[in-house]
Amino acid sequence: MTFDPHVDINTILAIITVASGFFYFVTMLKSDVRNLTSELKNIRERISDFATRVSKLEEVLVAVAAQGERLNTMDVRANTLRQNVDAINTRLTVVENIVGKSATRRIK
Repeated sequence: MTFDPHVDINTILAIITVASGFFYFVTMLKSDVRNLTSELKNIRERISDFATRVSKLEEVLVAVAAQGERLNTMDVRANTLRQNVDAINTRLTVVENIVGKSATRRIK
């Protein structure tokens, strides 16, 4: 094996081709990194928007739950009032039977 110090055109073209390919690869890699960075930024913005919407939805659900509790309380009160009205009507019927007058009014 001997070292040949002469450089021919094929060697120069091979070096230029390899160097060009390397620079093309680096350029494409930088472009891909920029695209990925942009996509990650968009994803972060969408996640932030989604978090805001979930927070608002949570507030709405809490308000709906509070309204549900209020409705349940009102339903219990209405049932209690109906029972009281029924008891008053029963008493009025007893009083009418005792007094024998139809002048008393029924509560409806």
